[in-house]
Amino acid sequence: MVELWFLSVQLHGLSRLSGAYSLVIVAATAACLLMHLRRRVPPDVFVWVTANVLVLGYVIWIDTFVSRALPSPGNIVRVTTPFAIAIVMALSVRSLTQVARLSIVYLAVATLGALSLYYQIAFGPVAWFADASSRSGVTRYATLLGSLTIFGTAAPFALLCLARYVKPAVPFAVGAVLLGVAAMFSLQKAAIAGMAIAAPFIVLLARPRGLFLTVGLSLIGGMTAIQLVPPQYLPYLEAGIRYVLREQSDDFSIMESIVDRLVMLPGKVVDFVGWDSLIAGAGLRGAGGVFGFDDLPMAHNGLVDYVAVGGVLFFAYGTWVCARVAWFGISLPWMVRRELMSRDDALFLGGMALLYLANLPFASGVQFHPNISWVFAMIIAVQMALRESVQDERIGQLTPSGQAAS
Repeated sequence: MVELWFLSVQLHGLSRLSGAYSLVIVAATAACLLMHLRRRVPPDVFVWVTANVLVLGYVIWIDTFVSRALPSPGNIVRVTTPFAIAIVMALSVRSLTQVARLSIVYLAVATLGALSLYYQIAFGPVAWFADASSRSGVTRYATLLGSLTIFGTAAPFALLCLARYVKPAVPFAVGAVLLGVAAMFSLQKAAIAGMAIAAPFIVLLARPRGLFLTVGLSLIGGMTAIQLVPPQYLPYLEAGIRYVLREQSDDFSIMESIVDRLVMLPGKVVDFVGWDSLIAGAGLRGAGGVFGFDDLPMAHNGLVDYVAVGGVLFFAYGTWVCARVAWFGISLPWMVRRELMSRDDALFLGGMALLYLANLPFASGVQFHPNISWVFAMIIAVQMALRESVQDERIGQLTPSGQAAS
């Protein structure tokens, strides 16, 4: 049931094809909640669920107070999504087996997103996808995952899932090339930086044969593409390579973007909403384009989004989430020594935590997007499950089957 709910959420982009798909997500979420609320809820899970409900209620209230109108149905869905994911995962994720299943679902959806990008390069845009743009002389397409920029952010997470759960060399190599090249074609700095952060974890998780085969497949595929691919598709290959190497790109450099997202763009948001508005929050308009207000400034910084939207309270919630995710990552070596999880599980979860924290200060909306916000929700759910198992002294480790072991 949890896997079907998670699949429905990760395929949220289908709501662009039909608004009725949102009802599918709502129904799946409600069914999951009802199923798990009938079970015993541990105290820390109850506190976490309550905190999410209260903070969500505050954010919707402050937006209504500031704008003098209820948020649009679409924005209610957007702002509710990360809280709903956090609640469902806290109630349902009780073992590393469930983490594996959810990660495989995510990998499958991200792979479909990559294929949808290749399809558009070959045959043109899909009418119901988000609008395309241009960069480095070629068209930059959105994917099945939703917004124009999300695939580049999501691809490194998917590559970590691939390295952890796909061990045979051929499927791993094919998946790595498929996702890696698509990330390159997304022409996003988040994809380049994300793959650089994920690379050490991928190398440690993947089998050597799979890594060697990936390199060989990339070289052979690249040379074959240059020789056999029709000329009209070569600009994408050239633009992707130039963008990765930062040569002849019409976009800002990674360092320029970092400075902008830490200083200049947040400053514009503060100037727009006013310093006094940061105490209680400016409502959903504080996040600009994240909630469809494309004419308003956007910080491109998730931490600033917290305070601009919901003031001190929402910022406290966001920083607490980040602190908890960071502490979990720091604690992973201890968990391995205590045999609470395997080395591979620790590497995977550590890589996911680091990627999430690295993305948050440099991108708006990642904490609201279904294809990214599940990461912090999953990590906190695993942390609570591990804590419960230690406190109850009923389990020595979370085994791959989720069963007790001495």
